[in-house]
Amino acid sequence: MPYMFKKSLESIIQELEDLGMTTRKFTITNEGSYCDADADWNYKDIPHANFMHSDITSRVFFCEDNSVTSLVIQKFLSIFKLPLCLTNYEYQKNELIYFTSFLFFILVIRTKIIPVLDSRTKVETTYCIASQRLLNFIFFPLLKWMLLKNNSKLMRDDIPMRERRADLRRRGYKFVSKNGSDRFGYSETLLLTEKGLRIPKHMQGLQEYSVYLKDIDKNRDQCFGSSDHKGIRIIRTDSEILVFPRICNHQGGDLSEAELVAGKIKCPWHGLLCAPICKLTNNLKDSKSNGPHSILINNKRCIIKTNMG
Repeated sequence: MPYMFKKSLESIIQELEDLGMTTRKFTITNEGSYCDADADWNYKDIPHANFMHSDITSRVFFCEDNSVTSLVIQKFLSIFKLPLCLTNYEYQKNELIYFTSFLFFILVIRTKIIPVLDSRTKVETTYCIASQRLLNFIFFPLLKWMLLKNNSKLMRDDIPMRERRADLRRRGYKFVSKNGSDRFGYSETLLLTEKGLRIPKHMQGLQEYSVYLKDIDKNRDQCFGSSDHKGIRIIRTDSEILVFPRICNHQGGDLSEAELVAGKIKCPWHGLLCAPICKLTNNLKDSKSNGPHSILINNKRCIIKTNMG
């Protein structure tokens, strides 16, 4: 194996202070009903930043399983754009380090993911700001306020993703990486065509839905069943009746309210486009299916059969 070393937050702070910089830090703690593996995945999941966080644009420069370097353009006050070259790496299991610099400041962040119970996890995020003493004294309160506000916005978007995966785990779903574990590396999150979601056996096989045609309104979304492989979403446009799944096979995103784009729905987590599993023209004669699914009209009812496996 090639030689590699990674420094802890404490080691980095010591290096910065040896260089004559003043460091000040603070810690934010969040706790939620999700497992540590889902928090770890969420922090390593690179692509979601461009879709889930409206104030962030990210482009990857270098990436491997345990580290990534990227350009992050961060909006402030919806006007100013701050470009940052950000490096993230996994220091050890459930402990991640990030660092960047801007103007006269260096920012180092440590995220520690601490399991509390099987389905409950605490996350401690420590921010360290380093600079010359006078600049640190003057600007630390402002920078702390900005970082606290930014963290709050990130968590509003990220925690529902973790809770969604926790809910799917309770239903019997599993998330499996290429190495067979439930831990994903940074680089694997870039493989958007890989299916990380495993369907429980009790949800595999034939599902049948019967809906009165009069109940399928034009230009309106309607969901039936649950927000997993036992549910479907029907969209009736001016020309077609489109039937979609309610779950993304990539990482479990909920498609119940996903945007319709050119006849497909767009996963809100990673922007993947999902084609209808079957569809029927509004003349109620011509149907098409994508895979082992079907749609037909029988006695003023729309009969939809899906086979998820």
